[in-house]
Amino acid sequence: MTCAINADKPHVSIEQLNVVRLMLSATKNELATINCTYQKTLQQLQNKITDCENLQNQKEELNELHLKAIETIEQYRNDLMESTKTSQTIETLHSIIKTQEKDLDSLSKKVISLEEELQTAREDYQMQTNEINRLKAANTNLHQMKDTTYKMTRNIGPTLQAQQIRNKTRPTTFLPIALPHHNNPSSKASRQTLRRRGEQLNEVLNVISARTNPTATDLIQTLAAFLRHHPDIAIPACKSAKIRFATEFDAKDAVDLKVLLRLPMTRMRDLRRFLSKRGVKLLPSDKHLYKEMSDRQYQADDMVEVGVMDLKKTTHAAETSIAFFRIRSLEDYIVSHIEKQMKMDNVRSHDNFNKEIWIKIGGDKGGTSTKLAFQYVNQHNSNSSAATNILAMFEACDTYSNMENVFGNFYTQLAELQRRKTLTINRVVYPLRIFYFGDTEFLCKTFGHMGPSSSYPCLWCKIQLKNLRNTNGQPHCPMTLKDNKWVKNDNWAESRTFEDYQQDLANLVAEEEDEGQNVRISGKDHHSISKRPLLPLPSDLLQIVPPSLHILLGLVVRHFKQIEDKCRQLDKGNVQGAEQLERSWNSNSQIAKQAELDLREAKDALEDELDILSSLQQAANGRVVRGLTNDACCMPLCKLRNCTPQEVDKKNVSWIRCIECGEGQTKGWFHSYCVGLSKEESESDDMDEFVCPICTNEVSGPNDVISLQEERVNAHKALVRDKEEDYSKKKKVLDATYDDVVERRGNFEKTLNDTLKKIGVQRQAYHSQCFVGNHCKIILANTEVLLDVLPNSDFKCNMIGLFKRLRAIFKLFKSDFLSDAEVRALCVRCWELGTWFPRKFPTDSIPPKMHMLVCHIPEFVQKWKTVGLLSEHGLESIHKDINSIERIYCTVRESQEKMRLVIGNHQQRSATNAAAIQVSPKEKKTCYTFEKTGCKGRYKLRFKGSEERVCGKCAHVISI
Repeated sequence: MTCAINADKPHVSIEQLNVVRLMLSATKNELATINCTYQKTLQQLQNKITDCENLQNQKEELNELHLKAIETIEQYRNDLMESTKTSQTIETLHSIIKTQEKDLDSLSKKVISLEEELQTAREDYQMQTNEINRLKAANTNLHQMKDTTYKMTRNIGPTLQAQQIRNKTRPTTFLPIALPHHNNPSSKASRQTLRRRGEQLNEVLNVISARTNPTATDLIQTLAAFLRHHPDIAIPACKSAKIRFATEFDAKDAVDLKVLLRLPMTRMRDLRRFLSKRGVKLLPSDKHLYKEMSDRQYQADDMVEVGVMDLKKTTHAAETSIAFFRIRSLEDYIVSHIEKQMKMDNVRSHDNFNKEIWIKIGGDKGGTSTKLAFQYVNQHNSNSSAATNILAMFEACDTYSNMENVFGNFYTQLAELQRRKTLTINRVVYPLRIFYFGDTEFLCKTFGHMGPSSSYPCLWCKIQLKNLRNTNGQPHCPMTLKDNKWVKNDNWAESRTFEDYQQDLANLVAEEEDEGQNVRISGKDHHSISKRPLLPLPSDLLQIVPPSLHILLGLVVRHFKQIEDKCRQLDKGNVQGAEQLERSWNSNSQIAKQAELDLREAKDALEDELDILSSLQQAANGRVVRGLTNDACCMPLCKLRNCTPQEVDKKNVSWIRCIECGEGQTKGWFHSYCVGLSKEESESDDMDEFVCPICTNEVSGPNDVISLQEERVNAHKALVRDKEEDYSKKKKVLDATYDDVVERRGNFEKTLNDTLKKIGVQRQAYHSQCFVGNHCKIILANTEVLLDVLPNSDFKCNMIGLFKRLRAIFKLFKSDFLSDAEVRALCVRCWELGTWFPRKFPTDSIPPKMHMLVCHIPEFVQKWKTVGLLSEHGLESIHKDINSIERIYCTVRESQEKMRLVIGNHQQRSATNAAAIQVSPKEKKTCYTFEKTGCKGRYKLRFKGSEERVCGKCAHVISI
């Protein structure tokens, strides 16, 4: 091995160096040969020693036999001399003696031969010992020669005079390196070998860093140059050496960090500056970040549509201009998302997919916005908020007319996909299956159904509402148990089909088109189908997913209210006053909520007026402002000159003309907003003789306009203060009423609410004290603890039995496919609940959600092997994400721009691999019974893969 060096030492020729290298090589070879011979000789010596020991043992054994034979012969001779027996006996003894003498002779010969062999072995042993001593001495000499040669090589290296070999114009010098165990790669070398190689690398680094006496700076610069140009080697090497250092994120990792922490770009810049001041260059530049974010977004004008539309803000409000967002091409967006997931290798395969692509389309209202979204079921964590992609969104309630206006464009696109049943991705054609999901209200509005309170309350069958209200204790189940087998119930309601929907819809359309009669549409005539569907109905109605999450919420809340009512009945004396106070509290809650909305609207109006004042001041100072699309207004400073046409339409502005200065066609025209009039006031008959502020000398120049605007701003500030005071008063009344409600509760109801807090359930104070999904799971897992407040009775036993059955069912609502045994268990549990519930609660009606659970969840699971994987959890959790993103862009005044920013931020998250940004939540491990029993134990899994945790001290069990 050679290495370029620079040296200023006495001259040493290449021939001398070659001689030393040959000596070293010969020494190594001879040492290797001697070592091999030494090992063989040593092995032979060990064998000889073993042979000698064996011969010595055999000799001792033969000597013992020889002595025994002599004693036997002597004994026989004595017997012969003293014998008085017959001649025959004497002859026998003589023969025995002769035989023993022959054996004695043979043993003597064997002893003599063994003595000879033992002598030979001893001589060989002595020769081998001498040979080993000679080899040890030779080995010692060779090791000394090797060390001497190695030192000569190391001394020659630094003092080698450069033998310049001209390569074009650059001189090159060579340095010999003795590589330890050169045939052994470093990945298999020992620690000692690696240490010696590191020492030689350090010597080479010293030589190439400077001609003489390299400093630490020289070494650092040389090594840094190598690491800078070989990051693929440097970074893993530093990690292997356990050297902690901060490496620069690439754009992908930086955007993942931004998405995980939900940071706006301003915060990312602050973070970059903070780290840079401390010498850590961690984040890439804005240019690379924006490029990565644009790649993850689906925001081009030919891809999305952002605008304003006349929609109802609330159910009974008038239509106003509201911003909306929607995808133009549904198929292109779905294909783009699936291609990104395939590129990230975020797609899983399962036999139950049948090599199909499963897509879920669903919607819901959360916060102030209504959303339509889709999920790609084949990807990992498909039921998470990060895997939920928004197709359309608008900031208004989810009325049928609003959804029809915004979501109507998707009807024909989805109908074409359902007809074709295929999707082409990367030039490969995949079978496609589309599911529809959401809460009951969304599904009913989407498919034109009148809802769960109509005559035919179910989307999947034709059961009538009267059959749910009057069970008379009879089982409510499509299956009956006969001879320990579940068989179909022949008297069950007929299932709906695609053809039934089409026929009901055709009858509905024909009835609507009958213009000769004033027909009132009745749900009974069309099986509760009263409107056209907003999205195409699937040919298989089991592709409409039962809302499992809302079934859980609805049933738990319903029966918990029964427990509350039972507690109030037991309290008796205080129940009437408590109920009146609670009704008063609910009323005050609505009043406070309306006051909060009024305050918010007043603050928004004040912000608008402040923006107008700022733009007027800028225009008066000669600054360039955007817009200037309303030059026809004759005010010295038009308030709307800085507004886009959409903002002008949103302010509901009309034009009005002054009768004194309006001589020409383009003169004397003013915005009603600029002269302080509403659209309705400007269009009234009293304004036919309108005189502008300029003609009345109220306004003579831009400063007067600014003064009027300042007065308007001050008036709005006073209004905001009044609204704040009003809201504060109503909030205090609400809090006082709530305190009175809590104070007037009876002992049973107080104990019930205290128990809820102990098990970790905090009811929503401003949403009629409702529960969320996790609350319901906790209640089901701690049913016995919760119902300990009630005395023993049939009601208590029935409630415990009901909650236990619900818990057993909802455990199988997991976000994955079920095994055949789990499918069978889920179906049996649902059917058993439908048989058990009417018998134990004969006076209660069957809620529509209970009907879905008992009748349609089993058939859905039997067909698709899952229900949790297709549930609405991801759609519900997306509301929290959108609300948090909206808080980031709360200072953006323009509604369309804000909508585009919010959707773009969410698209960055949905285009990110969920596993890359997934952070495991911190689990609660402290015992729930601490406040009641003082237990400070921690929960642990019962066993690996269990769905339950058990306290290590009190053995309290909770469900995961």
